[in-house]
Amino acid sequence: MADHQLRELKVCEMLRANPHRNICAYHGYLSSAGQTYVGGLCFDRHAMMLGRAADQKISLPADFLDGPDYTLMHLHRLDYAHNHIASWNDINPKNLMLSLNPCGAPVCILIDFDSCQPLGERLEKGPTPDWVYPGDVSVADDDLWALGPMRE
Repeated sequence: MADHQLRELKVCEMLRANPHRNICAYHGYLSSAGQTYVGGLCFDRHAMMLGRAADQKISLPADFLDGPDYTLMHLHRLDYAHNHIASWNDINPKNLMLSLNPCGAPVCILIDFDSCQPLGERLEKGPTPDWVYPGDVSVADDDLWALGPMRE
């Protein structure tokens, strides 16, 4: 568990140094009282998960999922993939948030970087139920594949 948390912390620090408007803003971490472990990671808060918005039949513009395409390209240019875990893809409606930009238009925000790893590394974390993609290495194509079922 500590290895996953440390990996996510490193990824979030890298993303803070290379921000993108559709990646959830990371503000740092809280340490334990004795400063021996990470007590939590601090991020912006957003309105709701995309899955909940879909369950509530909230109408979104046709180009709403274009945001994650550009977001993933940014992540891939940094030589990372958001990834899948075991045989489950981590680009799913639970890891995309619905937010509003300053003009009130809906924006898609990517969250949850605990399975994010450098391209080419072996994956090892547990599954996100009902979101499947085969493979066991961090590759950009898996991230892009996962957007297809969400568009449907």
